[in-house]
Amino acid sequence: MVLTQTEPDSHLYRRTLSADCLTPPAVFARLLEQGDCFLLESAEGGERWGRFSILAISPACRAVSKGSATHLVHRDGSEEVFSGDILQWLRQQVIAQPAPKADDLPFAGGAVGFFGYQLVSHFEGIPADLPDPVGAPESAFLLVDRFMVFDNLRGTLTCCVRLPKDESSEAQKVLDGMERSLYKGNAAAAMNLDAVDTAHVSPEAQTTQADFEAAVSQAKEYILTGDIFQVVLSQRFSKDLACSPFDIYRAVRYINPSPYLFYLHIGDTILVGSSPEILVRKDGDKAIVRPIAGTRPRGKSADEDAALAEELLADTKELAEHVMLVDLGRNDLGRVCEYGTVQLTESMAIERYSHVMHIVSQVEGKLRADTDAIDLLAATFPAGTVSGAPKVRAMQIIHELEPVARGPYAGCVGYLGYGGERMDTAIAIRTAVIHGGRVHIQAGAGIVADSVPRNEHIECVNKASAMFRAVALAEAQQQHNAPSDIEDGQQS
Repeated sequence: MVLTQTEPDSHLYRRTLSADCLTPPAVFARLLEQGDCFLLESAEGGERWGRFSILAISPACRAVSKGSATHLVHRDGSEEVFSGDILQWLRQQVIAQPAPKADDLPFAGGAVGFFGYQLVSHFEGIPADLPDPVGAPESAFLLVDRFMVFDNLRGTLTCCVRLPKDESSEAQKVLDGMERSLYKGNAAAAMNLDAVDTAHVSPEAQTTQADFEAAVSQAKEYILTGDIFQVVLSQRFSKDLACSPFDIYRAVRYINPSPYLFYLHIGDTILVGSSPEILVRKDGDKAIVRPIAGTRPRGKSADEDAALAEELLADTKELAEHVMLVDLGRNDLGRVCEYGTVQLTESMAIERYSHVMHIVSQVEGKLRADTDAIDLLAATFPAGTVSGAPKVRAMQIIHELEPVARGPYAGCVGYLGYGGERMDTAIAIRTAVIHGGRVHIQAGAGIVADSVPRNEHIECVNKASAMFRAVALAEAQQQHNAPSDIEDGQQS
């Protein structure tokens, strides 16, 4: 579906400052108390920071979706209920709006937020009737017209505001306020990173080990009878929040830097994550998916690292799973791309991160003229790496075998730029959901014909434990600091 754009009557006003004495987390820490906000960062290969970091506070609007209702809260505090779903709201408020010209920036305003896994009920008819003990929104976005972009290569910070072309004086006032905010608020205390080796927490599992292993056994029956090739079953682990959510982000940033690092505070929900995998990316008429499947730990030396990479690329089981997910990506893009344009542009490359390496491939296609970013999202959501193959039947089995709704887990986090020309989304894995004074972390395992139920349970525990290490480090920081108010995810 494509909507006609409105007349271009807006302009992106900018002010570029030196940032040699500033960092994105340091600036963001001073702004946290102002409510709805986000910070997006990136680490390439877990070894160097990506060029840009984006942050914002005081959005033009907050849109929160649960059930059939989309509740809006505007910057001035006024509230309303949008008559359509959140996808329609995004089409009207973002895609149908003109995109300010800012080719040198990765983001020029738009919507930033998340779609929970339950969005599948809109696209594929999967029932939305599982209990949801967490209570987080199904989807939530901030409409962003004021934001800051760090250029980590050039050492600059660009403050941006989108306003009509005849409001230059108002824009300068807003930019003045943004510049002053860099030095207001409370600075974050240094984090004691030595505590990471001893940090430990004991979360509560939503599912007993016996129940999860029984679900794995049932999934294997479906595989053996030919219903599916693979299904991803997950389980949730939770604990009471006993630290600053932003300290969890700081700890994740240190322990497990990834291509998609994010801190989202939207209403009464906070998401903190470090995802390695895109769901889908749109750049003009180009659509990109980048499946990840196959994992080994990093070696202790260059020789060991190379040997582990060679071993991974020779593992027939890992390769078969990867090929299956690449084919799934081809099929997904084929639903919205011009015939003959879907191509494998990178095949089975090794991508290294701080603690692990993965096999990755990249599939690209040219979008049809009658499709937009929401159509592209619908074609690719959710990722095969968190559902299975064939995708729809795998999702039906997930609905049958998992006892509670997934919430944000296995959905996506990202942004959609004004005009709909740019969209970048990451799969919501390695993500902490903070809501109602609790921290929830979910992890899954890909079930295949020869899966051992106990081993799949252990895989889920190990994946969740990596994120809980960050929670434990943040809790150690809280105990080290002088007593202070803890942001518990209940601010509005």
